[in-house]
Amino acid sequence: MNRYGMKLGSNDIKHIPKAEELLAAKQCDYVELFVVPGSFKATIDCWKKLDCTYVIHAPHYAQGMNLADKHCFAANMKMVAEVVRFANDLAAHLIIFHPGIDGDTAEVARQLCVINDPRIVVENKPYSTIFNDGRVCVGNSPEQIADIMRVSKVGFCCDVGHAFCSANSRCVDPVGFLMRFVSLRPSIFHLSDGNINSPIDSHLNIGQGTYDFKNIMHLVPDNSMITLETPKRDSDPLSECVDEIIYLNSISVQLGS
Repeated sequence: MNRYGMKLGSNDIKHIPKAEELLAAKQCDYVELFVVPGSFKATIDCWKKLDCTYVIHAPHYAQGMNLADKHCFAANMKMVAEVVRFANDLAAHLIIFHPGIDGDTAEVARQLCVINDPRIVVENKPYSTIFNDGRVCVGNSPEQIADIMRVSKVGFCCDVGHAFCSANSRCVDPVGFLMRFVSLRPSIFHLSDGNINSPIDSHLNIGQGTYDFKNIMHLVPDNSMITLETPKRDSDPLSECVDEIIYLNSISVQLGS
């Protein structure tokens, strides 16, 4: 059976009681915590009280981290130091990094080698940024991810929606493109819904887009870690997460029968 995680930001301490409830009821298996820069001191004690398995997600270019740009190196390492503090204090066994934008895999691998943490997994990206502004994401193909993995000796986080978006930018079959990423043996998956024909990532709730989740779950190996990167309502922020896990588990049961 797959293990499912809820994604929260490090500033989302108001959601801790609900997360604790879902974890205790075994409706969710772990928390993937996105590190908001500068939040460690104010939030770490709150997260340490939540007794669970953690995965840490580093900031990305929207917060100023860009591993593909050598000019960002000093700022990157400052943010990395905080990311590692979160990972150490919460006993996380995975730290997810985006490769960055408008650069090359060699610089990404160089910076990951400097960080030199065995918990690192690198995430594949769409070809175009979410802003569709002409900038190109590094790590948008299986070959680029494999190159980063080979040089820096890191693992892999497979984002299904990112794979589909990149396939659409290339005008190739999205499912076949995803299969090539899955062949890299991901340590963890990211899952959301979206437009199967779009090159732009939309991160919709499961069932609100056009992804074929029977095809997707058929490709995801059993016993995988799967983080749901889907929107949350302010009134009941994690209710959709439970419904989505139930739905995806039902598909897995059907496929296994």
